Amino acid sequence: MLQCDFSGNIKYYSVILALSLLLMPSLGNSASFLEIAENVVKNDPDVRAAGKEVELSRISAMKSKSTYLPNLSGNVKGGVTADDYEDSSNDYGEVSVSLNLTQDIINYSKYYDIKGAEQRIKTAESNLVNARRKVLLELGLSWAAYWKAAGQITINGDNLKILDRYRRNSQERYDAGELTVTDVRLAKTRYQAALSQKSRFLRELFRSRKTLGEIIKMPVPDNVVLYEMSMEKIPFPEPAAAVNGHPAVQPLIDELAAVEFDIKRQRAGHLPTLELVSSYEYQFEGEHDSDRYPHTEGNLGLEVNIPIYSGGSVTHGVSAAIREKQRLQIRLAQLKDEIIRDMESDKYELEQNLAEIEISRRQMEYAEETLDGMNEEYELGTRTSTDVFLSQADMINSRLEMIVVREERAGLLMRYLYSIGKLNLQTLRKLTD
Repeated sequence: MLQCDFSGNIKYYSVILALSLLLMPSLGNSASFLEIAENVVKNDPDVRAAGKEVELSRISAMKSKSTYLPNLSGNVKGGVTADDYEDSSNDYGEVSVSLNLTQDIINYSKYYDIKGAEQRIKTAESNLVNARRKVLLELGLSWAAYWKAAGQITINGDNLKILDRYRRNSQERYDAGELTVTDVRLAKTRYQAALSQKSRFLRELFRSRKTLGEIIKMPVPDNVVLYEMSMEKIPFPEPAAAVNGHPAVQPLIDELAAVEFDIKRQRAGHLPTLELVSSYEYQFEGEHDSDRYPHTEGNLGLEVNIPIYSGGSVTHGVSAAIREKQRLQIRLAQLKDEIIRDMESDKYELEQNLAEIEISRRQMEYAEETLDGMNEEYELGTRTSTDVFLSQADMINSRLEMIVVREERAGLLMRYLYSIGKLNLQTLRKLTD
């Protein structure tokens, strides 16, 4: 173990820094990403609102179906009728009770309205799936950003301890005539730079903690474990096949099917309807108080309604529905192109990040080997404490860079899963086992 003239144990602090990076993602009392993800997906306001949309669409479908059910109504009628003629006048009372029953037999407009309402349940359910995907993406990105900020603060804190010791002991050695003023200034400059770095890291930690808290709607844990997923477990799908079943396009596909029923419903306004009509009436009294009262009347038959002209509302309704279909088709084609572009872009960035991680890993190894060599040469008297200190700074920077690329990898994995349509709790459980 190296003992420096300024009473600092450089090798000791290098071990502390190494352990801090290795242990930082797995500290005690760390929060489980999957547990919080499950809670967020269940309680996120956007997800809950999308769930209510599903409920509303089901109620709307039930409402549409109810229009095809039998319609039973009752009437109670009473009063006095007065007839006034030139030769005489006559007043008589009239009291009756009646029941009327109607049932649609053929009504294509109502039929297609029901089919469209049922299809919009699928649209709402697809939107719910996408709401869950979006909140998982936001959670994953903010989680990784918070992990990075916490790790930077940890390493910066260890760095400040080393730099403060180096700064104080450099001054002592300068006072003893062993170092120059340039060495003292270098120590002070490095220390101030680390203080500035700490301020920046603290701001990042505050922002990332606040963002994460807004998403999870609960106290943010002090320590979080960065989720790790293997690229080999996430095969890149064939773009065309992936797009056709992609969650992002499913709401548009479902809505297109619903609009098809809207077009048919509007066109059905030109078609005849067939309805069963029946009634029963019991009349207690009526004109001239004759022996015919009280009496009953019954009616049972079919009513055919043939539309002739409705002011062009059917034609305009069909045109509006067709334009909506065309709008959705254009948006669907555009969205498919965007998905393929994002899939290929995210795949490329993830592959490049793997190379960056390997480079950073080697950089860390070289920095550690260099520091070990500097320590040995310092013991032999061929290196100064400043040389050792600069090597220590390179090692710290390499560790900070490793945290950055690991955070980028976590975010890119989330974006990649999102772009290929596989970002859900089931996939995350499988990939993080």
